[in-house]
Amino acid sequence: MKNILLISFVLILYIHAKVINFGSWNKAQFQEILQNNNPSQISEYFINKPYLSNTLIGNSYTKEEFVIDFRGVDCFTYIDYIESIRRSISIDAFELNLQKLRYKDSKISYKNRNHFFSDWIINNNFEDITYKISNKKAITISKELNKKDIKSKYLDDIPIIKRDITYIPTKYITSKVLSQLKTGDYIGIYTNLNGLDVSHVGILIKEDKNVYFRHASSSKLNQKVVTIKLIEYMKNKPGLIVLRAKE
Repeated sequence: MKNILLISFVLILYIHAKVINFGSWNKAQFQEILQNNNPSQISEYFINKPYLSNTLIGNSYTKEEFVIDFRGVDCFTYIDYIESIRRSISIDAFELNLQKLRYKDSKISYKNRNHFFSDWIINNNFEDITYKISNKKAITISKELNKKDIKSKYLDDIPIIKRDITYIPTKYITSKVLSQLKTGDYIGIYTNLNGLDVSHVGILIKEDKNVYFRHASSSKLNQKVVTIKLIEYMKNKPGLIVLRAKE
């Protein structure tokens, strides 16, 4: 029975999925990448891949499609791919894990897509460790996610979600805070805008005594996946949110 259910689930996935575009990799190379569960090494495979905006297909007027495209990434698809690769040892498993990570209850639709970083806490078994590592300096703000202003929303057909968001103000990101971070933690750059929880996301990398932020950068100077020291990146940013995978 379990095999029948798995086969049915895979068939449903393929009905929705576009053909995978491996970009500069071929299928064999990607299969080799899938044998690695080290998040630092996985994230490194993407370094210098181009930044591409609007990488997913689906909105209020267009049917959602399950997109897997390694020609380029935005900040969110970048961490989607890293985490899904970390959990997988085959292409079929990768597709299933990506679908689970990207969509609530694995149901492919625009409404079920995890549009906010904090959705990963609610829907994807991630622990918000922000307060735990903050030395009691974290701040919790009640937000109405997706509410742009009184008359409009950021995303049509997506409800306004009331949610408490906890972040560490940049001035409190001390060496003690940094020492508690681990390679593979996912970092959200907190925004003061009421309708959003973060303005950007990436992955935390620790090498020797250095703490880095690896991300798909949309800045004109980069337009690709790059690595920068976290403290340097956080200059003039309000603060950060830290999520850690439970599995």
